[in-house]
Amino acid sequence: MNSRLVYGARSDASVTRLGLGCEWTVAPFEPRLTRGDVHVWLAPLDRMSLDQETVRSALSESERSRAAALRYPRDRVRFLHAHFVLRSLLGWYLRTSPRHVQMVARDGGKPVLAGPSTMTFNMSHSEGVAIYAFAVHDEIGVDIQSIRDDIHFHRIANRYFAPSEVQRIMRADSSDQIHTFFQYWVRKEAVLKAAGCGLGDGLVTVDVGQDCRVEPDHLVARVPGSNELWHVFDLPAITGYRAALALRSVPRHIACWRVSQCEDFPVLTCQ
Repeated sequence: MNSRLVYGARSDASVTRLGLGCEWTVAPFEPRLTRGDVHVWLAPLDRMSLDQETVRSALSESERSRAAALRYPRDRVRFLHAHFVLRSLLGWYLRTSPRHVQMVARDGGKPVLAGPSTMTFNMSHSEGVAIYAFAVHDEIGVDIQSIRDDIHFHRIANRYFAPSEVQRIMRADSSDQIHTFFQYWVRKEAVLKAAGCGLGDGLVTVDVGQDCRVEPDHLVARVPGSNELWHVFDLPAITGYRAALALRSVPRHIACWRVSQCEDFPVLTCQ
């Protein structure tokens, strides 16, 4: 068993999907986040019953304004819930209320805690699912994407992916090509978010296919123009989605937990 994993490992780097091999499970009552640990949380936003007044009162004016600018009501609710869960998780770790969590944006837009703190975090949400990652003394990025079959993924891959990645997608079975595309996409976004870079041309320059360095349970990518290496892990299976995690350092443990109901996470308020 790989010492970095809480719930098991799979040493299968020859396939498109590298993996932790663990499952999403309910967190212990008081999980501790220490140096070398990574906590990843999965929240099914559409299945969470949250008091809307509590949600709105916990968010900043900027977050409420960004939600209001979204066109569709369902997207507005998902945005509010995703950011409320982030604040609730941060508040839990920091032993404060969600509304008292202070965040600022670095150059490039990456959110960080205001003031001195060793905790780093990142979040991503797609459709009705959000994912959150937390570490200390490390840079971290995470991305999740819903697997959509209504996009011209070959055209997107030819524009934004490295030639070796495009070739690997095309060599896959026709039914697997779209899954390989999205796996590469979330790996790239996770690396760029960890590095604090915008997407821009970065999707082309960050190679996350099997041609880069591969470890037993993850791969190592580089952002051009930097000597830093980024360790990329495919996250456990989520039906209809792909997700990936990127860090500057190799973690000692990665724990994957879910917020399936409000009762699983006492900070959240149920209706």
